[in-house]
Amino acid sequence: MTPRARRMKSAYQRNLTGQRITLRRKGEADCLARGRVVGFSEAEIVGGVQEGQRKLIVYAPDVTWAEPLREGDHALIDGTELYINTVDDQKRRVDGVLVAYEATAGGR
Repeated sequence: MTPRARRMKSAYQRNLTGQRITLRRKGEADCLARGRVVGFSEAEIVGGVQEGQRKLIVYAPDVTWAEPLREGDHALIDGTELYINTVDDQKRRVDGVLVAYEATAGGR
């Protein structure tokens, strides 16, 4: 891991302390991950984000399943279970190291 990737991973670990997201997958134990629910930009809303969807930033090292986070998994946030519609594992990579997933989640 490069020094830059190590610094970015550390920064995400420090800054994603406000919320815990419980991730669920059929046949796997629940996974508690640091994360944050953030708003969408105007361009994303115009680009087809549906009402009621949320953008999740999930700290990748907290996802302990053998397979990475994927569409079809569920996220439990403040007592509401959401279906994960999309997962981007490229946007928040630093020097090839996955630091965080960016996912879109909504009602089932």
